[in-house]
Amino acid sequence: MNTRRAAAFVFFLSVLFVGFFAWYMFRNMQKAEKESGTINKTLTYLHVFETIMGDMQDLETGERGFIISQQKTYLEPYYKALQHIGEDTAAIKAIPHTADKRENDIQALLGFVQRKIALSDSVVTAVNQGRANQAFIADRQLAGKELMDSIRGIIAAMENEDRPLLRQSNESRRLTAEASSRLFFQLAAVFLVLLLIFFWLADKQIRHRQLAESQLKEKELADMIINSLPGIFYLYDEKGRFIRWNENFETVSGYTADEVSRLHPLDLFDQDEKAILAQRIARVFTTGAADVEAHFFTKDQRKIPYYFNGRKIRYNGKDCLIGVGIDITDKQTAEEKIRQFSERFQLMARATNDAMWDLDLSDNSVWWNDKHYDLYGMNRSQPPGNEDDWKKRIHPEDKDRIVAQFTETIAQQKPFMECEYRFLAANGEYRIVYDRLYAIYKEGALVRMLGTIMDVTDRRMAEEALRLSERKYYLLFENNPLPMWMVSLPGLQIIDVNKSAINHYGYSREEFLNMTTPDLRPAEEVMKFLNHTQQQLTGMRNAGVWRHKKKNGDIIFVDVISHDVVYEGKPVRLVLVNDVTDKLQAEEQLQRSYTEIRELTKHLQDIREQERIAIAREIHDELGQQLTVLKMDVSWVKKRLTAGDEVIAAKMEEMTELLNETVKTVRRIASELRPSILDDLGLAAAIEWQLKEFEKRTEISTEFYGTESEPALQKDVKTSIFRILQESLTNVARHAQAGKVAVKLFCKDGQLLLNIEDDGKGFDHEGILTKKTLGLLGMRERTAMIGGTYEVKSKPGEGTKITVSIPV
Repeated sequence: MNTRRAAAFVFFLSVLFVGFFAWYMFRNMQKAEKESGTINKTLTYLHVFETIMGDMQDLETGERGFIISQQKTYLEPYYKALQHIGEDTAAIKAIPHTADKRENDIQALLGFVQRKIALSDSVVTAVNQGRANQAFIADRQLAGKELMDSIRGIIAAMENEDRPLLRQSNESRRLTAEASSRLFFQLAAVFLVLLLIFFWLADKQIRHRQLAESQLKEKELADMIINSLPGIFYLYDEKGRFIRWNENFETVSGYTADEVSRLHPLDLFDQDEKAILAQRIARVFTTGAADVEAHFFTKDQRKIPYYFNGRKIRYNGKDCLIGVGIDITDKQTAEEKIRQFSERFQLMARATNDAMWDLDLSDNSVWWNDKHYDLYGMNRSQPPGNEDDWKKRIHPEDKDRIVAQFTETIAQQKPFMECEYRFLAANGEYRIVYDRLYAIYKEGALVRMLGTIMDVTDRRMAEEALRLSERKYYLLFENNPLPMWMVSLPGLQIIDVNKSAINHYGYSREEFLNMTTPDLRPAEEVMKFLNHTQQQLTGMRNAGVWRHKKKNGDIIFVDVISHDVVYEGKPVRLVLVNDVTDKLQAEEQLQRSYTEIRELTKHLQDIREQERIAIAREIHDELGQQLTVLKMDVSWVKKRLTAGDEVIAAKMEEMTELLNETVKTVRRIASELRPSILDDLGLAAAIEWQLKEFEKRTEISTEFYGTESEPALQKDVKTSIFRILQESLTNVARHAQAGKVAVKLFCKDGQLLLNIEDDGKGFDHEGILTKKTLGLLGMRERTAMIGGTYEVKSKPGEGTKITVSIPV
């Protein structure tokens, strides 16, 4: 009855703890909801502040871009910023706030914003109407900068107020969550203890009732003992028949009780271990005891490492083997990890270039790695040296300093000692070493020391060489005939400048050192330069040609080469400039002359074409008409001859044939000067006619593939293409020794293409270009004057292909 009351009391306490936990969690949920509201409000403030600051920066950037470039495209972000500022102003007013200071700060912020908007609007309007001078703009920009600083200051102050509140709320939520978690686990532990007590009391009552009703039988007690044993338990006779085993035996092996009763102990081991197991089992029955480590072979073919022991006992009147098996998987895993760690340590000790040592003062044992032996010139069979051996090898000039530092470290029980000194190596040469010692103390006494000795001779020599190299570099920098300077990264502050830059730009060294590289640019190119530097290009590079401003205001063109280096441990940019102002002016003048010559050439060609047209028209109209009249007169005379005038009749026939040939010659000359078919029927018809005439004169076969729909071309374009064709055919007739010429006229991707290809002997294109032949040069110039491209492909023995491309 007392047990039941105790169980009811435990149950009541459990219900009480659960109710308390539910109330506590509900209270924390309300507190977390309150903190969430504070956090959301704070985050809303921070977001609106950031948006307003971004809009004001866009407003100022658009205003400055419009002032500098006079282009209205820069006003797009300006007007977008005006629209967004109105939305953000409404958003910040909509946030509920009770503090008077916050209300005053927001009103002050909105006031500065409106003043900045009004100021920017006045500047933009003045610039747009052409009423702004430099003084007006400078005055407004200064006032705008002061307003922007005020806006930034107010926003920064309010953000500095909100961020601690945000962190405080987050910290409060975190602490509440941690407290809830601790309370949960504490209550869970108490609840679990109460539950265990409840079940323990219930179990106690059950066992008390069972003991009261009957006594446990001996087999049941034995089974309880066997099943509570760790690992597996087994009992079998000399013939290997299992008599008893625990439940864990069945669980681990995977066999049922009926299957175990039919097994032999050797059936539970792999073939390669059965011999040793049979030997150990036999030893138990002869000597009374034996043990072995082997793999337990389960029903599902798993091998589990186990430690087995056995003892011989008398059971039911016969000799039997009783024993237990313990799973040693964790033990073997730990041993394997220790072996791997030891192997890894040995490999590291061999692989490192440092001389490592370990002195255990508890037994005065010393360990050295191979590098330490090499440092002393000793073989591995010799015992490691001691402290006196180390001191003897220290350079006499360094010995007192190092020994004193070592003595002070041990006396003051410092854990570390680091020093550099010269050490006598095995080859008799003093080397510079970096020595690091780690000391372990216990109860005020030194018990162990470990350390490493690193040979840093090569590093120190390299550092000295680097110092000398830097000195040589500075001499080259200072005496370079071209202007050079160094700037810090990323600030672009000039930190050094050579004499050439001082002489070329007119600034003194002090003036240079107070400048940044944007100060050397004209005002209209500063933004372009800053955008260029933001691309974060690294290494050596040619930055191209830029405009620089001298101290006297002269603008020069310079070719800039920069190289990012590390100077005195800091990233800097080395800049070299070459003044190419005279070179660019000469190139510009040369280009202007070339353009004028090309325009003159085009003008002369146009005049020649007009003269050809006029001559062709005169020949065709005047001379052709006169020849026609003369032919009619000859025909009239011929009709009036009498029958007996055969000689005169024959002469008149010859005159008629001569007149016919003369008419044909006149027509041919007129057509060659300016084929009328080019103006009447178009470019394709003129090309086809020219090819037929070429085939008649040269007996070289031709093919023509014309476009189905010829684009509308200006008269000078058609004329130039036709003249290029004539010049190409002339070259084929004179030099190519071709048997066939193919011409294609077609449109592709907005281009009118003319391809002229022959199967002649070809030529060395590069060699021809060096001879500057007038034919190819004339065709190239004709193409350039109509805005096209001209390309020649030819190899000896492979014919020639000419491609002319004209934009349509």
